This record gives sequence, C-alpha cells and structure tokens, in this order.
Amino acid sequence: METSRVAAVFDFRYHAVSLAAVLVALAVGVLLGVAIGDAGLVSSAEKQVRSSLRDDVRGAQAKEQEATDLLKAEERYSQASYPFVVGGRLQGAKVGLLFLGEPDEAIAADVRAALEGSGGALRGTLAVNEPPDTAALAASAPAGRYAQLDQDPKLLGSFGRSIGRQMILGGDLL
Repeated sequence: METSRVAAVFDFRYHAVSLAAVLVALAVGVLLGVAIGDAGLVSSAEKQVRSSLRDDVRGAQAKEQEATDLLKAEERYSQASYPFVVGGRLQGAKVGLLFLGEPDEAIAADVRAALEGSGGALRGTLAVNEPPDTAALAASAPAGRYAQLDQDPKLLGSFGRSIGRQMILGGDLL
C-alpha cells in the first residue's frame, strides 16, 4: 500500500512542477514576444516620426528659400525704382531727425542715404531723453520763458514745438 501512496504523491508533485514549468515558460515566452514585437513596433513608429520630421524640415527650408528669394527680388526692385520714385521730390527741403532716447548713427546714415536722391538735406539730428530732464533743459535754455521749464511742466509742449521749428529753421534754443 505504501508504494501506491508514494506513486500518487509523486504523480501530483510531478504534475504540479510540470504545470509550474509550463506557466513559467509561457510567461517567459510572452515577455520575450512582447519585447521583440515592441522593438519592431517602436522602430516602425520611430521611422514614421523621423520621416515626418524630415518632411517638415524640407518644407520649412523650401518656404525659407522662397521668402529669401522674394525678399531679394523686392530689394532689387526697390533699389532700381527708388531714383524714379523720389528723384527731386524733396528738392530744397530741410529734414530734421529726432531720436527718442539714444541716437543711432546707423539710422542717421540710412536717412542721409535716403535723402541723397530726393534733393532734401538733413539739417540736423536731435535726441530727446524719455522722460525729458526738465531741469537740464531749463538750465541750458536761454534766459526767458523756457528757463522756468522745470517749474512749469505746461511749458514742455510749447518747448517741444519750438525745438522742432528751430531744428529746421535754426534758432536760439539749439
């Protein structure tokens, strides 16, 4: 009787171990299959993303080249037509250039170049700080009404108009 009992226990243990081995093999197979399958899936998605990005970059480069070509054509047209458009239109005109803040010599040079073919002349440049230093303006103004500029802010508008006129026509304030 003992031998049959041993055989029955051996059969159950053998069956349990073989079932566990099958489950472990199945789990390992699933994990390996997912890992191998995902690598192909990720690789395919990655290729699609890269291809899409390449297409986007090529499209952006084509648009940039088109914009550059249009800009160059516009510059050529502007340079060719400028003398005909402005030639003599400002003959004898006196032009003033007013900077709010620090003056920029590059801008002044561009204005001079633009006036060259028009017949106009740059009379002068002026820089105004923002906000204006009314005490310094009053101190540098000749004796008279604008000497009180720091005490009466209402004079500032009139002072600005006078400076503008005198910038073109000349005067004591400059």
